[in-house]
Amino acid sequence: MKKRFIHAAILLGFSILSCSVDLPQSKGDGTYTSPDGKATLTVDGNVRILKLSGSNYEMGYNYGYLLGAEIVNVMQDYIFWILDYEDLGYDDAASILDNFTFDEFYLDELEGMLAGIEDALPEEDRTVKPRGEKARSIALDDIRIAHIIADMDCSSFAVWAEGRTDSTLLLARNMDYMHDPDDIVKRFQVIISYDDGTNQRWVSTSICGFTGCLTGMNEDGVCVMMHSTNEYLSSDEDDFIPRGFALRRIVETIGSSNTPADIETMLDTIPAQTGNNFLICFPSLGRESGQVAGIVEYDGDATHPDGRATLRSPSDNPGLPKNSSYDQTLDFTYGIINTNHYLKRNTEIPESGTSSIERYMSIKQNLIEAKSDGNIDLDEAREIIRNVQTGGTIHSVIFEPDAMRLHFFLADPEMSAPDCQRHDYDFEDLFQ
Repeated sequence: MKKRFIHAAILLGFSILSCSVDLPQSKGDGTYTSPDGKATLTVDGNVRILKLSGSNYEMGYNYGYLLGAEIVNVMQDYIFWILDYEDLGYDDAASILDNFTFDEFYLDELEGMLAGIEDALPEEDRTVKPRGEKARSIALDDIRIAHIIADMDCSSFAVWAEGRTDSTLLLARNMDYMHDPDDIVKRFQVIISYDDGTNQRWVSTSICGFTGCLTGMNEDGVCVMMHSTNEYLSSDEDDFIPRGFALRRIVETIGSSNTPADIETMLDTIPAQTGNNFLICFPSLGRESGQVAGIVEYDGDATHPDGRATLRSPSDNPGLPKNSSYDQTLDFTYGIINTNHYLKRNTEIPESGTSSIERYMSIKQNLIEAKSDGNIDLDEAREIIRNVQTGGTIHSVIFEPDAMRLHFFLADPEMSAPDCQRHDYDFEDLFQ
């Protein structure tokens, strides 16, 4: 049995035929309300906005109730397709769940999601069939499996202070994920706002059925995003926390009084199965420049001198690794770049031609050029991430946390996210 999922590659022109079932029809344009009135779903073309409130169970239930058909589609034609690609039988995937711990609140949410799907759809519309298995109704383990296979090859950067006329922070990222031949993952994206009445309210860009955090901003303007790294062996055997939920803990609890170092400390207590870079950004106005952003280079190796997490700060920029082929240093400390390799926790530079180093160097060159006039604007930020997009760029975002503005680019089938329409929102728009 495989002990871990292989990191996702960006797939182009690769197809595995999975066992098919008749899938339910997804919702058309319109606004839909949950039975308890605590959640709404608005659909406008390829843009879904899901507004959730209440307890974790209630939010999960309403998520499943309003997007049940979409979740079943994602499970059958995307999640099970990933298992096929990984050559991982369903029983093997389910057994890996034994190595993971789900916080009771998040598990309540997943259980609520399943209950919502069951109440919203007749049995024939919630039928799934993993390869080699009998057709059956979607199950809780299916939803749990979907939360432990989140591996991304992503690119991001942030700039503030002298890089911006008004000194505010501008943050841009591509989420690159393995995409299936039918682009199901691009067809079923959703923007979600969460308000549990206790933790920080936050907004996420996600895939229907996923409740962890991939890309998020909370009500204090703290922005977080996940990037995979190369796989490193964990010093732990089990009790791993799914990375999407590790990042969700951060976006729900970290606020304006915190710093990137607090997040490094927090993550050091959370066992991880594999390597990851978390980009964390705060609004820049009123904050010391060196405390605005950081990359938490994070894996499961508790024996590392830094523990499980190492904070890379803007002050590290001038001393970042370089060799005769690649100079990753930056001569300024009011910006930071993140792709899919460590620069401080492990200083080995990826080989020539490796996507991560090529994307890093592209962002560096374009960032330097764009800031030469003292201001990187939205259009320039979009162009920088467009230059490093892949066929699997599922969504792109540009966040302005000082102004609490969010700009989303959601990929259309056969298109990459930065080439698609920009959707602009104020943070509070997504809660009203």
